[in-house]
Amino acid sequence: MINENQQDWIFLEIKINLTQFLIKFKSVSSFYRLLSNGNYLFNGKPNRVFFKTNFNKGFYRSSIIGDRIIMVFLLKSQENRINERLILELKVRIKKLMYCDVNVDDLSGMDEVDRILLNSANGINFYQKILGTYNS
Repeated sequence: MINENQQDWIFLEIKINLTQFLIKFKSVSSFYRLLSNGNYLFNGKPNRVFFKTNFNKGFYRSSIIGDRIIMVFLLKSQENRINERLILELKVRIKKLMYCDVNVDDLSGMDEVDRILLNSANGINFYQKILGTYNS
């Protein structure tokens, strides 16, 4: 699925202090829920509308390294929607939930772990499906 139209995919890596993350969100799924389906406003548009308008498929996984939680999201945009403004707005929406380090790139910016997982037959099983991916 990710091999088709790779230019329509965003690689998103979020790093947050684990203690602060657990106090505020409790779980990665609750973080994702607030990010993609919350009513937090930016530019007069809630996160729910922003995600529904701009992304239609995706996956995420998380890992804990030391005192940080690292969440990796692979998001497929609606056709030809990825631009600097979309990426900046996505970063702002994430940082409004909690200050953190955010790296947004295309698929070439993936780290080696994600590259290995996505190129192996069962590697996709390490990711949670999000958005319209359940229908695929």
